[in-house]
Amino acid sequence: MVDQNTKLLLEIREIVNGHTKILNEHTRILDEHTRILDEHSKMLGEHSKKLDEHSKILGEHSDDIKSLKRTLFLIEDAVTNKIPALFDAYSLNQDKHDEFNARITNVENISDQNSLKISILEDKAKEHSRKLAKLSS
Repeated sequence: MVDQNTKLLLEIREIVNGHTKILNEHTRILDEHTRILDEHSKMLGEHSKKLDEHSKILGEHSDDIKSLKRTLFLIEDAVTNKIPALFDAYSLNQDKHDEFNARITNVENISDQNSLKISILEDKAKEHSRKLAKLSS
């Protein structure tokens, strides 16, 4: 019976050794997974910091965009309100320009008429001077 017990003990010992090897392999795998999990946790912490930085930058840009939108609105409002005045001023300026051109044309016509009258009067004055010179002689 000792032989049977010894045989049984040897089998149990062999099973325990097999389980110990499996347990050691599982422990090694668990250690590797723990190391990988630690690395991932570290990377997650770094990514969280970067995400916080990006959120902060996004908030700053959002404030800048709001400010730019307000400024653009004010500029558009100012320009929009001045466009009719600019067109009115242009229209008024064009009317004055047309009026001045008409007056200049009128003055040029009068000047041409006066030049003609002066020429006629100069011719008459020369003729009268000749007649006066004949009478005086």
